[in-house]
Amino acid sequence: MDIQVSGRLNILEARGPFNKELVVAGDAAQESLDAVLNAHGRWGTVLVFKDSALASPEAVAEIANIVKRRVDKGIRPVAIALVVGPDVEGGAIMQSHYLAAYAKAGIPGQVFDDVEKAKAWVLQAIG
Repeated sequence: MDIQVSGRLNILEARGPFNKELVVAGDAAQESLDAVLNAHGRWGTVLVFKDSALASPEAVAEIANIVKRRVDKGIRPVAIALVVGPDVEGGAIMQSHYLAAYAKAGIPGQVFDDVEKAKAWVLQAIG
């Protein structure tokens, strides 16, 4: 997983398939950027899937737990955009599971097949 901050965007590039251990490791890496993101006030996430979006049920459940824990600590993206190209294995099957993990914490999301459109949508949601 590659994690970077670009202005008010938290951009994650993730290569699946994913298991719980990889999700936990990604969360640990993300924590180092929390202060930078919160310093921007309102911010959002663009999650770009590469190769595969497949994840075990335990990994998806852990994502939901992490998102809720982060929101409870005041670390909350305004919105999340998933970028799932047509060549991403399991993208069509998994996107609703990822969106649901964020929706449970009150974070709206949308799926795109283009990174620039995803960024524009998140920036518009940020306001």
